[in-house]
Amino acid sequence: MVYVDWKKILHGMPATSSNYSNDDDDIMRTTFEIQDLLHRIISKLSHRMHGLISIGNFEWALNDAAAIRTLDPSFSDGYLCAAEVYHQQGDNQAAIEICNEGLKMIHPSDPVYATLCSMVTKLPTETRVDFISSLPLDITSRIAWMIFTKGHPTKNRKQYPCLQVSKVWNKRLLEAYNALELHVVNSNGFDKWEPHIVRYGHHMTSLTIDRCTSPSYKLLEKTKFGSLTTLSIKDTPQDKDTYMMARLLRSLQQMPTTLTTLTIIAPTMLPIASILNSLPHLSSLECSSIAVDPIMLHSAYLKMETFKLRCTMYADYETASCILPRFPFLRTLLFDAITDRFPKILAQLPNWCRRLQHINLGVEHSAKHHMTPGGVTIILAMKDASCSSRDIIALLKHYAADLENVAFQISLDDFPKHFIMPVQFKRLKCMQIAYGDTPITNERLCEWLLRHAPFLKAIHVHSARSAGISVFNAMIGLARLRVVEIPFSSDTIKGQAWFLKHHHTLGTKSSLRNLIIRFVGGTFITGHTLQRVAGLKHLEHLSIVEENDYGGVFHQTPRLMFESLIRGCTSLTHLTLDAFTWIDQAVIDAVAKSKSLKHLTLMVDDVSQTTICPLISCPQLKTIHLSTNKSMVPASDPATQREKTLRLVFSKRAPR
Repeated sequence: MVYVDWKKILHGMPATSSNYSNDDDDIMRTTFEIQDLLHRIISKLSHRMHGLISIGNFEWALNDAAAIRTLDPSFSDGYLCAAEVYHQQGDNQAAIEICNEGLKMIHPSDPVYATLCSMVTKLPTETRVDFISSLPLDITSRIAWMIFTKGHPTKNRKQYPCLQVSKVWNKRLLEAYNALELHVVNSNGFDKWEPHIVRYGHHMTSLTIDRCTSPSYKLLEKTKFGSLTTLSIKDTPQDKDTYMMARLLRSLQQMPTTLTTLTIIAPTMLPIASILNSLPHLSSLECSSIAVDPIMLHSAYLKMETFKLRCTMYADYETASCILPRFPFLRTLLFDAITDRFPKILAQLPNWCRRLQHINLGVEHSAKHHMTPGGVTIILAMKDASCSSRDIIALLKHYAADLENVAFQISLDDFPKHFIMPVQFKRLKCMQIAYGDTPITNERLCEWLLRHAPFLKAIHVHSARSAGISVFNAMIGLARLRVVEIPFSSDTIKGQAWFLKHHHTLGTKSSLRNLIIRFVGGTFITGHTLQRVAGLKHLEHLSIVEENDYGGVFHQTPRLMFESLIRGCTSLTHLTLDAFTWIDQAVIDAVAKSKSLKHLTLMVDDVSQTTICPLISCPQLKTIHLSTNKSMVPASDPATQREKTLRLVFSKRAPR
């Protein structure tokens, strides 16, 4: 390898001969041009190196410093800048080595010489602790977001060199920086967000624009997204211009291949064929209204797994028959509105999409917290009689082998008498039933659950009418159930003889963990009901909800009954009392005698007759959450004694 003496080339002059005057002139002229060019290159590299350091691009800055040291080993700036970069990165050993190399190459008269000597003396005594590299990525991302933006995305337009503590931290910050998610909601001044989105758009993975006054299509055209995976646009109702829709389609064509989830809620008809053809990697599409052109649709879109069609358009048979057969690997389907031809869609659905696992036909169901992941989930929310029980039974039979979650919100006269009896569920774990004024008085429902749903763990019943005490006790007594939510009324006395006969054995068999009782009528909780609940030895979560002001569940029930309930539920740790108006102090005093309760939630409108001071003295209680419309301050003395072990939470109660 030939060593190049750049110093000699920069500052020296090759020997010449008088015999070749013309060649000598060319050599001298060319030498001066080379030296001038090299000096300008070194000057430009030095200027760029300082600029790279100011924006935090240390890798390129170190490359420029190395090039400067190669071109002119006596140029001090190449050593000083490299040493400062290594020092900011926490690599003091590399900084010392660069300083020692510079002390050998530059002249002592150079002012930088003294600076390098000072750095060699001070650097060994400095220690930098890299704590950030051991933090989880979610914490690092929050720290990085606050440092980058200083609380507002538009106030900071450059990175800080101080962030480069080490290579590990630098890598983690880049990971967090590349995982930015932005959700802009109800922004009247949308223009102030545009510089931030345009600047960091290449690193964003999720962007949601919800009800912003300024059109968002212009922003999509200006921004170059490189890592975007989720895009959600919910524009204002005024945006109905077809020109805007054309701009949206042009913007979607420029989206990266990483985009897999798209949500567009707008009053304009979306040309679904153009969207699907522009985004072949799309796996989830949610929209409000679509225009279908069968000629433009491809034969199959293999990536599509989730399709949701919401509120502003009815899911007619023609639309479903054009779109759904082209999604052979579809797993999640939601139709928000139905027509009278809906039974025809039900009949063809298993043939169109053979891999469906989540079917939601009607509206989004509210109670999903006990649904198990995996298996098949069917949510039927049809409040009219356009679909008979025969059509629904055919659908349930097709998925019965893999069905784990099922929810009904249907007003049919023959439900539940003839509705689910012919279906054999082998894996059903969660069942939810919601229907208007039809009372649940059929004891065959409980018998069917005992025989044909061997893996059922949770059942939720929502109705404006009571379930009847026989059904209530039968559901509580199912040995395998873990969660029960059911409407009840103390006025319903049917089945009391059955209850008195079996309540002793049901309490020992039941393994119920979570019970939600919604009182839809009656004046108070009967003693038999409380005694029945008190017999649940494994009950951990109990919620008593007063749905209306017909009675006084929490201010007319005798105190001794509540005390027997608290005393009987020896495993109760979470208790929620949701009163329509107020809770009597006797109930609070009874709850305070619990020896196992750890978390209590009180939801009331009137707190004038309630004080939580007796609860503060309970040694095992950890959290008290009071949700009310009025302010309430507990007594100071008991609170100060337990301020380290008791957490008091106050919140505004949501309107009913």
